Amino acid sequence: TIYLKPAIKGQIIDQETNQPISNQGYIASFLEDNNKNAVNTDANGYFYLKNVTDDSVINFNSSQKFQSIPQEIYIYISGYEYKTFDFSKFPKKPENGGMYVKSEVDVGKIYLNPEK
Repeated sequence: TIYLKPAIKGQIIDQETNQPISNQGYIASFLEDNNKNAVNTDANGYFYLKNVTDDSVINFNSSQKFQSIPQEIYIYISGYEYKTFDFSKFPKKPENGGMYVKSEVDVGKIYLNPEK
């Protein structure tokens, strides 16, 4: 298995009220038409995106694909500004997580601004 992106967890917070944004949203590692890998926040504003894998034959193309994938998540919640969030500076657990090792990133709190 090739791990294209780590599992990602965090909490979505309203920038103005400092309150969690609960039971809402489209939060995803990839922008997809069918939304099959997108998640909502839970009652406390937390989300968890599973590892994104590529189970195709391991070859040069898999390595090339791994290197070219942006380390970002995409957040859309009705009534808030859309946000692309870069998680590349956050530590992975385990630290050696990567293309061949399952890993997780905790991004902590992500603040969204209400739409104007």
